[in-house]
Amino acid sequence: MKEYRLYKMAWPEIKEAVGRIDAVLIPVGATEQHGRHLPVEFDHFSATQFCEMAAKKLNEKGKWVVVAPTIIYGCSWYHMKFPGTVTLSQKTFMEVVTEICQGLASHGFKNLIIVNSHGGNSAALTTCLTDLYAEKRIRVILAQWWSLAGTAIKELGITSPLIHAEEIETSIAMALGTDVRTGELTRACFNRRETHEAKGIPTSKHISYDMITPGSGVIIPMDYIDDISDSGVVGDACLATKEKGMKLVETINAKLVELVEDLSKK
Repeated sequence: MKEYRLYKMAWPEIKEAVGRIDAVLIPVGATEQHGRHLPVEFDHFSATQFCEMAAKKLNEKGKWVVVAPTIIYGCSWYHMKFPGTVTLSQKTFMEVVTEICQGLASHGFKNLIIVNSHGGNSAALTTCLTDLYAEKRIRVILAQWWSLAGTAIKELGITSPLIHAEEIETSIAMALGTDVRTGELTRACFNRRETHEAKGIPTSKHISYDMITPGSGVIIPMDYIDDISDSGVVGDACLATKEKGMKLVETINAKLVELVEDLSKK
C-alpha cells in the first residue's frame, strides 16, 4: 500500500510522487467542548478519521490519495465559555486555510479537498474557496460530513435536530471509537426555536434552527452555547447508538470515495 499520510513522507518522496497523486484530503475541525460526554478533540479527530478511511479505501481501488496534516483549530467563538475550547478569529482561520492550500498547490498537487467537521467553519471556508479561485485560480473543493451523511440520516429516520454533540454527532463518535462518557449523555435545548421564544427572542418558521429542519433557509447567527445549554449539548445525545453511527460513517466514507473517483477520472 502506498503511503497515504503526507506528513509521514520525506520531501524527495513527495517530489517524486506529486505528479502521480490523485488528490489531497485536508482534514479541518476544531478544538471545542462537546458536552460532558465527548472530548474536545472530536471535530478534528473525526475529520482525520474520515480522510484516512477514504484514503485507504481509494488506495485499495488503485487511486493514490494523501491526507494532509489536520487543521485542529477552527471558528469556535460561541463555545468559549466552556473550558478547553480554543478558537481562531475568522480572519486568522481563513488566512491559515488559504496559505495551506496555496502551499500545496504550489508544489503541483491537484484535487485539493477540504473535509470539514465543524459547522462554525463553513462560512469562512466558503469565502476561502471563493477567494482562492477568484484571486489565484486555485480550485479547492469543500466536503462537509453532514451533507455527505444526508441520505443515511433519512434512511435511519432521524428527525431530532442536528446541531451539536447530539444524536448524530454522538452516534458517529461511538462508531469511530471515541471515548464516549455514556453516563453523561443528556438532552438540552432540543428545540432551538422554542428556547429562543422562552427567552423572548423573536422567531419565525422561515428561520433555519438546525440542519435537518431548515425552514425556508433564512439564516441567523449561532447562539453563544452557554446562553441556551448548561451542558454544551444542543439536541439529544441520549438517542445515540453505535449502530446509527456505523451507518452514518459508512455513507460518509462511500460518498467521499466517490467524490475523489469522480474528480480524478483520467
